[in-house]
Amino acid sequence: MPGSSDQAVAERPEDAPVRCIVVDDHPLIVEALQPVLEQKRIEIVGRCRLGSEAIDALAATDVDLAIMDVSLPDITGVEVLREIRRRGIETSVIFFTAFADRGLVTEAIDAGAQGFVMKGSPVRDLVWAIEVVMSGGTFVDPVLAGEVIGPRQGDAEVQQLTTREREVLRLLAAGHTTKEIARELTIAPDTARTHIQNAMRRLGAETRAQAIAIALRRGLIT
Repeated sequence: MPGSSDQAVAERPEDAPVRCIVVDDHPLIVEALQPVLEQKRIEIVGRCRLGSEAIDALAATDVDLAIMDVSLPDITGVEVLREIRRRGIETSVIFFTAFADRGLVTEAIDAGAQGFVMKGSPVRDLVWAIEVVMSGGTFVDPVLAGEVIGPRQGDAEVQQLTTREREVLRLLAAGHTTKEIARELTIAPDTARTHIQNAMRRLGAETRAQAIAIALRRGLIT
């Protein structure tokens, strides 16, 4: 079907460009992004100003990725995401937005987003997010994973995870792979993988993205 992210990761040759649609009602944003992304073999094949246009475009066009603002003139980006998931469109979605809000991030990830990048961040962070997401990972802007989405004092549920499990989830949210987490924490990759699985089990999450969303909601990521 158009826009299957699993197919995008599994079947696209390594040297093939990432095909994406940008959904943003500010033309200057798109124009600023295009030359930088094209240098990294990320090809913008469509542009939409409205959420309704994005839904139609993603249903009709075989692309790997949608880079989407949250605030759109007609409906929100999260509503667009929910609708395309309802239709079975599994195109990867990265939100590129000026809104730094804990609830918004968790709502977006719960809806099926794979990435969340602040517009005030360097463009290289967006490129990094695309690389992580197209490799099957989840990326949350370090600003959101740190300063904005900090721990809530007195939250008893923080005790549900060990310190190491929270460290692993924090690195996952920042876009690190299992091997990178292992290297960062000086542990074996299998050990890092076990910490991830244990954190998912403790949080009642079925996927890594769900575990990140729950951890963000509960203020477990520092």
